[in-house]
Amino acid sequence: MAIFSWTTDKEEAKQEQQTLYNLLELRNALPNLPSFKRGIAVGSAYEENTKRAFATAIFFDQNGKCSHKIMRVNVEVNFPYVPGLLAFRVGPAICSVLDKIINQADLLVFDGQGIAHQRGFGLASHIGVLYNKPSIGVTRNVLYGKYINPPKQRFAYTDVFHPKNKTVIGYALSLGANCNACYISPGHNIDIETSLKVICNIAGETCFPFPIQKAHALSNKEAKAYWKNKQNML
Repeated sequence: MAIFSWTTDKEEAKQEQQTLYNLLELRNALPNLPSFKRGIAVGSAYEENTKRAFATAIFFDQNGKCSHKIMRVNVEVNFPYVPGLLAFRVGPAICSVLDKIINQADLLVFDGQGIAHQRGFGLASHIGVLYNKPSIGVTRNVLYGKYINPPKQRFAYTDVFHPKNKTVIGYALSLGANCNACYISPGHNIDIETSLKVICNIAGETCFPFPIQKAHALSNKEAKAYWKNKQNML
């Protein structure tokens, strides 16, 4: 079981991101990517009233088919919402669930940012570096970057550029005519182009990659149920 420390100080958190950033790799660590045997989709939520973070992990194959095996945890975490510091708010719960199963997967995908982040080190990068696993971040909104919306056609995409140095840090991807774009960026141990290929392969028929959407929805459901149960006990 891995043991990671999680500061509750915002400035210390930023410094830790910068330290871990030095370990970041954007090369494919697995020789056959975008093919892989088994991945883990991670969704998370935070319940503000109880100061608890929730995480759900779901196994899936390279075609996005999800396993019936679902792991859930929740832990107490007192860290405020700060854009760019999501890892310190939900990371303790995510690591608590991944500690049990990390050796069973080749790849991690998150509802969170990879390198498309103001310090180049979002949730997917942070957790990927901690476990030294290939990781990809997918979000519904851009935290950091400039882009043009892709055509509303399945698998149409455009580049997301770093606002300052103009390098490509991710992609805006359409998964269908009735879908808003989702935003992909590599986390760790995978390159930008391969990240896009993996997400297209596992996307399913939903407007957001199905394994990640399912994990995120289950975490939100769990958080709401936890608070409702607490209220009923009062």
